[in-house]
Amino acid sequence: MKLNITTVDYAPEDLYAQLPICVELIREIAGEDRPDYWIARADEQIKWNNRGTHQSVDYLVLCARYAGENIELCTDGLAIGIAYVLDESVLNDETLVFDKIQYVAIGLASKEDLNAGKRWASKDIAGYINAAFGLGKKRR
Repeated sequence: MKLNITTVDYAPEDLYAQLPICVELIREIAGEDRPDYWIARADEQIKWNNRGTHQSVDYLVLCARYAGENIELCTDGLAIGIAYVLDESVLNDETLVFDKIQYVAIGLASKEDLNAGKRWASKDIAGYINAAFGLGKKRR
């Protein structure tokens, strides 16, 4: 299944300009705290300035942000947690080792629809996500 990450919040500055990010879900992997993390491969490498070191990321770990939601049943605008895979050996691990990933952002994902993704991709997402969490100004 392919997902389109259309917006992010609380993210590294360089991530906003790379939206939308299209990913293919590879497999579900259990973590220490929950059974439903997903390893995903980005269609295009994600550039990341990690404390002054320029890196490229090919894989992400995603999870539904709220209990009871499921990435497999993704609807338009599903809130997700996003982590970069730092050590690709995680692709073969039976359980998720948190030392091999770096949490980077909250995002919104939808089943792949590139036209919709381009419409919503914006650095100004903070207002949308903050409103969803009951913070900041609500959009009208």
